[in-house]
Amino acid sequence: MAYPMHASVLFASFLLSLAADDTIDMSCARTDCAAANGTALLQLNRGTRIETNLDDENEVVKGSRKHCGLRAANVPLTSKEYQLVKEGCCLYGMADFVRQVTETVRGEEPYMGYKICFPGFAPGVALWHGCEGDGKDSTFQDLLEQIVRHADDPCTAIAKPGQACPAARPPNCKQYPGTKPKNCGCSQSKSVPLDFTKASLPVNDLAGLGPGPFASDGSKVMRFAKVGKYGTPPTLDFDIVVEAQTPYTLGSPTKSQRNTIKGEFGKITMTYNQEATFTFTLTEPNTYDPIEVKELSFTVFDIDGTLDVDTKPDGHQYIQASDFSGYVVEDDTRLAVTNGPLGQTVKFEGKVRPEDGDGRVPNPDAVNTLSNEQRKVAVMLIYKNVSTFDLTFGVSPLQVVSADQELQVRDFYFAGMSALGDHCGP
Repeated sequence: MAYPMHASVLFASFLLSLAADDTIDMSCARTDCAAANGTALLQLNRGTRIETNLDDENEVVKGSRKHCGLRAANVPLTSKEYQLVKEGCCLYGMADFVRQVTETVRGEEPYMGYKICFPGFAPGVALWHGCEGDGKDSTFQDLLEQIVRHADDPCTAIAKPGQACPAARPPNCKQYPGTKPKNCGCSQSKSVPLDFTKASLPVNDLAGLGPGPFASDGSKVMRFAKVGKYGTPPTLDFDIVVEAQTPYTLGSPTKSQRNTIKGEFGKITMTYNQEATFTFTLTEPNTYDPIEVKELSFTVFDIDGTLDVDTKPDGHQYIQASDFSGYVVEDDTRLAVTNGPLGQTVKFEGKVRPEDGDGRVPNPDAVNTLSNEQRKVAVMLIYKNVSTFDLTFGVSPLQVVSADQELQVRDFYFAGMSALGDHCGP
């Protein structure tokens, strides 16, 4: 793409500023998520210095690494994968992709084999390849050209193949104070609010399993009535209607009573050895007419995996999602995240690590008050311009179990913006 002159100059000048004594905050943590991606660099000359050392790569990206969605480790370095990482709206993911494109040697183009001399280089470039702001229209080819041009600059932060990194850069290389990058792809104020404490269940018959009330038109759904508000300001009520798209069974009529509203959460129950896909549709109250909202944060809690203890089989809970713009998990999340190809689903599966004991995590009591362990087994999905989305819930046992044991159940709790929202912008 053709950059405006001022943007090209600023991009080059910023990269030239990545000296060992410079500082920049690449955190995407909690309250440090106010600036917009891309446009953050335009505000550099008005920023305040943040005490983060560019000599330490972990310091440079430690905050944004915590909450990244689509990560770029070991993916094919292609235009398609560039777009996949970009759509994750995640600074660290794009920084990792930039780092690989710059340094990787795989015997074929476009791998460049350069050496990054200052660890702030990749995050600095990544700011110009975000999902929003000045970099939203950037392409993979733009990235390649930017790296090549920068390698020829006297104040470069990278070294060409066969060349050594400079001990120091020329004194006339311009310096900028630090800034804050974009948030984690979500906004606390822009996300439409969901409040299950004010919602009701006038229809509770998911897949025809009851327990009721039942829809007068025979629809086999759950309807969370007046669970959210939208509009500017958000004053208009909407419902969320949940419908099973694949076979779903609970084995016993009494177990369907677990599909309900529980305090601040909606809840759907699954048996072991089962997965089912559900469509969540935002509708006008008491209708099936969809409404669209600009941003929705939707959290699924308690996706844990537990060991087989007390002679009772336990297994891994997981969800699969697609068509979201990004997601938020904790730094030391217990969720194994498997990224599918572009446009396909991403799987979040609860796992048990040696340090997790039997892996059991107490069910959450409040959406915005989660323990550290509860945060590790939650994911917040970010949807943009959405009226409907699909989620797959499943439970995979750690061992083959008998028929009656397969009827044991695990609960999936969900809500809107949650405690993980402290990683979002205002």
